[in-house]
Amino acid sequence: MKKLSAIQQSNVRYLIAFTILSIADLQFTEVLLATGSVVEANPLAALFVDNLPKYKATCVIIVMSCLTAASFYRPKLVNRVWMFGTALMAGVCMYSLTLLFTV
Repeated sequence: MKKLSAIQQSNVRYLIAFTILSIADLQFTEVLLATGSVVEANPLAALFVDNLPKYKATCVIIVMSCLTAASFYRPKLVNRVWMFGTALMAGVCMYSLTLLFTV
């Protein structure tokens, strides 16, 4: 079995972090929507607000599939995209936490 390179190992770590942050975002969103004082600001997600877990899971699976396929050809570029996406999801979760404490 071939050993993963450092870039590939980093990609796996980002994939795991992105998945965990996406689950956290889903939980925060559901709690915020349950309060009734906030609405889904994403117009596409608002269409699927009744099936939000399926919508978010589909989005995560699409991102993970595309980046995993691209990592075979451009692993360094994909690593940067994972880094950006993970940082973005961390920002979204922090914003949701801020909303949770102010609502």
